[in-house]
Amino acid sequence: MNARERVRECFAHREADRVPLFEIHIDARPAAELLGHWVPVGIGGSVLKLQQDMIAAGKAAEFQALHMAGRLELLRALDHDILRALPYLDDPPAPEPIGENRWRVPALVGSSAYGLNAWRNDGKGRDFWAIYEFIAETDAFMEVDSSLLHYGLPQFEQMVAELEQGCTSLEGISLQNLEWAVQAAPDVCVMGWADVPYFHASWMPVLLEAMASRPDLVDRWFAAYRELILRLLEAQLRAGASLILGGQDFCDTRGPMISPRHYRRWFQPFFQAIGETCHRFGVPYLRHNDGRLGPLEEIFLLDSGIDGYHAIEPSAGNDIFYFKQRYGDRVTLAGNVDCAVTLVTGTPEEVYEETRAKIVGCAPGGGYILSSSNSIHAGVPARNYRAMLDAWRDYGRYPIRG
Repeated sequence: MNARERVRECFAHREADRVPLFEIHIDARPAAELLGHWVPVGIGGSVLKLQQDMIAAGKAAEFQALHMAGRLELLRALDHDILRALPYLDDPPAPEPIGENRWRVPALVGSSAYGLNAWRNDGKGRDFWAIYEFIAETDAFMEVDSSLLHYGLPQFEQMVAELEQGCTSLEGISLQNLEWAVQAAPDVCVMGWADVPYFHASWMPVLLEAMASRPDLVDRWFAAYRELILRLLEAQLRAGASLILGGQDFCDTRGPMISPRHYRRWFQPFFQAIGETCHRFGVPYLRHNDGRLGPLEEIFLLDSGIDGYHAIEPSAGNDIFYFKQRYGDRVTLAGNVDCAVTLVTGTPEEVYEETRAKIVGCAPGGGYILSSSNSIHAGVPARNYRAMLDAWRDYGRYPIRG
């Protein structure tokens, strides 16, 4: 059984030959320890800084090729089953250095600095911008400021108007990563991307204000963005994506950052539209969300069109055995090996035992993908991820022994 078939069986809630293995990201620091040499993978600051430098040098496509080659090398070395392949802009806006490890980037809306930039300044004098900063000590790269945060609702309204005037075209968006992955690794489950508008950004307070005071404007924003995303999603599915991931967080460790009323108005219909499009092509929709679902638990898991839930953070109080018992026959679960505590500060023996418990408790009957509770970030020692893999090799083959 190959990886693509194995993942399909898992989402059908059937036992394959073994439990599928996957990580959204493995950052460059642990990847270098695991491979014995550095590759530009993950979303650590050093890799995102390299991306900015290569974009500034007119080498955006070259960065994407290096990144995908590194991801595939890592997948083969670790025997992972799922290869993430993001769309990206052919010609992204060049970053302007404004200080040591700080860049001003022309208007990136509905996006992050990494992956797809869904909208950009077209050079006609519009003053949209975001500022990104690289912090070497923690290997972090993040948006720290933006014109939307400064100018608030008036600029948010201007942004919505721009989207409605034709910025939902796929012109300039490349699917080369996905097309390359499908050709280079036909046995692997190649995962594309589709999601709600970028939510967790410096200008999130402006969006929350708009939800409260200008819901009509938020309606227009979600409608315009959905047109773009569904068009892009269908293009990825036609190009051979065999799994789709969405990943903007709408919860934190305390619970949802939005009310159930707002979730039902904007997020649930968007997720349902993504799920319906995926299902027309026979492809499952895996939805990442950090934090605690709280009052959104049932509507998110059962009534939003998703097929799988990642990453089920233990540090947010999530008990994966509860989710397995209550939803495991309908929702595929992925994750929950604690990358906030156990994988960072635990001993290899502790990592091994936690991984063993998750496999034994969640994998029988199918519907479980082994993964960390977010990613193998820069703070995870390679020895601990190796211990996680050791437990998977010892206990992850069906039938599961306990």
